[in-house]
Amino acid sequence: MNAKQSIRGISGPGSSLTVWPVLLAAFFAALTSALLLRSGGLKIYLDRPELGSFLLFGLPNNDITFNMPLFGTAVALAQDLRAALPVLLAVRFGIYWLVFACGCLFRGFRSGLLALAAAGALELSGAFGYDAEQSFYSLFLLLAFALLLLRRRENTVRTSILTGLAIGASLLVRTPLFLFPPVVLLCDWVYSEERSRAFFMRSAAFLCASYVLLLPWGALNYSVSGKFSLLDSRRAACNLITSMATN
Repeated sequence: MNAKQSIRGISGPGSSLTVWPVLLAAFFAALTSALLLRSGGLKIYLDRPELGSFLLFGLPNNDITFNMPLFGTAVALAQDLRAALPVLLAVRFGIYWLVFACGCLFRGFRSGLLALAAAGALELSGAFGYDAEQSFYSLFLLLAFALLLLRRRENTVRTSILTGLAIGASLLVRTPLFLFPPVVLLCDWVYSEERSRAFFMRSAAFLCASYVLLLPWGALNYSVSGKFSLLDSRRAACNLITSMATN
């Protein structure tokens, strides 16, 4: 199955475009966001100062490497444009849409709708609290998962690069997936009998794309602390990877 067929499956059976998933995702995003606004769960992120503003405007601050940069910089830019609330709402819509897309790519259109409904019902039940950074991170996790599913159907250089870039973008928010790309390639090697030149090209493209977005961050760490690091200061202090490397 190629990418066009996969996308057609997300759109729905016998239809070039099905609006129900879009409407359902928008409904859940709007309803849960309204509840969060009422409880104050979203308001604290609308005007809260972010370290990302120093990165955004090129101002010196030794604490800018405390956290990975993407979330703080995105929120700071949205605040500067007076669009923090629309951006946070768009992230929530994107999460619901990607839940639907992952369900479709995994088991088909009906599974996508079921996954979307289950996600909305779970959040409305109050099973977990809201954290804007976690929500932002979840968006990239779901994007990476959807592209991994697409890569399983159409394993090309293009899908490998897109999947790697999605994982790399998630690493710019939080770094739990830092060792995930080599694990993916190891699984490809073990469970695939292909050992062609194309296989190694796809693997190299995926691996490079997974880490290339971190290189500017490593350079920034070096300029601030004198050490080249692809991780952030706060999480690197108690990071499993770091502790293994120093023992």
